[in-house]
Amino acid sequence: PTDVLTNFFTGVLLHYERDFKASSRYLSRVVGKVSDEPRLFIYLAMNAFNLGDRASAETTIGRAEALDLEDPDVAYCVGEIFRDTDRPRAVRAIDRYWEMTRFTSDVNSVKQQRVWRMRKALKQCVDEDTPAPCPGPWEHTFDSVAKGRPAVSP
Repeated sequence: PTDVLTNFFTGVLLHYERDFKASSRYLSRVVGKVSDEPRLFIYLAMNAFNLGDRASAETTIGRAEALDLEDPDVAYCVGEIFRDTDRPRAVRAIDRYWEMTRFTSDVNSVKQQRVWRMRKALKQCVDEDTPAPCPGPWEHTFDSVAKGRPAVSP
């Protein structure tokens, strides 16, 4: 329980296994020990989002933003979290992600193609003032655990 690396990586692995509650338990053990690592707050924020705790997701991703604006996944997660509560912010974040990765990532990769479709969906939701939730190819679904749906969309 006191090994920082074991707790961090166990939390990361549990996140990808979609056990968001257990992931957060492990990751929470290292807050204050590796609090300069934005990825800690990325995973905690996305866990909270998937568990339906929007306020915690928004606050926690803000901690990642304060630490590192050069990690494209911070921008990516801001786009995911704010797509229904602050769509202009979400669009700016997705645009930032795209600008940071379009020359360093394969534009034909699954993630890059999804991000481009996310951007189009967000812009359409803004233009058409679509009520929440904004339909799109999201990787994370708000409150996916309570809804009994997997977090990853096709």
